[in-house]
Amino acid sequence: IIERKKPTMKKLLSTSLLAATSLTIPIEAVAGTFNDHIRLAQAVTATGVAFRVNPAECDERPGTFGWYAPRQRELVVCQENKIKGSTQEVQWTAEDLDTLRHEAHHLVQDCVNGRGAGNFDGSLVPMIQTPVQLGKDILGVDGVRHVVKTYAQQGANEHTIVLEIEAFSIARANQPVDQINHLRTFCFN
Repeated sequence: IIERKKPTMKKLLSTSLLAATSLTIPIEAVAGTFNDHIRLAQAVTATGVAFRVNPAECDERPGTFGWYAPRQRELVVCQENKIKGSTQEVQWTAEDLDTLRHEAHHLVQDCVNGRGAGNFDGSLVPMIQTPVQLGKDILGVDGVRHVVKTYAQQGANEHTIVLEIEAFSIARANQPVDQINHLRTFCFN
């Protein structure tokens, strides 16, 4: 399970969001539109991965924004303003949308080896050849150092840290339409 802790970053979208959304988010929080994020969540579910928002497990993992669990075939967002003890979806924040992008990228990393949709095994690999350089370009050197330090303290190995640098970078770029295309390219071959 690739899990994202709160001090480091982000969260995901729900099935109610996929159908018809009455949710609102601060407009200034979104470079990619909210509808682009809905389409990203729909693309995730099209791969066969369940998209869950605020399941009870969020309360069991305090400090976690979300996770991608390939063997369970789920991508989870624990919303930033989630009410403890509740599984209700709340207003989406910029952090929540960033988590969706981050975790969706881990799904792409699981598809990169050419296994395609439905064949998730947790063997994540970077999507690009120079993920650390991407991190420096998007997160800056200090941002990369922060990811390295945070995940090293959690016991992550070098491979996992590189995956996280890439995922944080892709999420920060805030290009959900590009991420939909990554899912199409790598998960539906």
